[in-house]
Amino acid sequence: CDASGALSEWSSSIAPPAGRGEKTPEIHLENFNLYHLNDNMILPCTAGFQCSFVELVASKAEDQRPEYFVSHWWGEPVVHFV
Repeated sequence: CDASGALSEWSSSIAPPAGRGEKTPEIHLENFNLYHLNDNMILPCTAGFQCSFVELVASKAEDQRPEYFVSHWWGEPVVHFV
């Protein structure tokens, strides 16, 4: 990111509301969300292997079975979720 926190090399698949003439907002650290992470990191990294993210990063994916499931909205900024 640059000094202002803009992630200028990243893109967003999230379109602004139709008919309002609004531009897709630039991605900054304060509005960066899991949709952005999925589009710009997770999908490109896993596509060639045809696997899930946990299968890509874990030494043994079967050891990564969750004990809890936490539901959340992917559009929430990561800084508010983590």
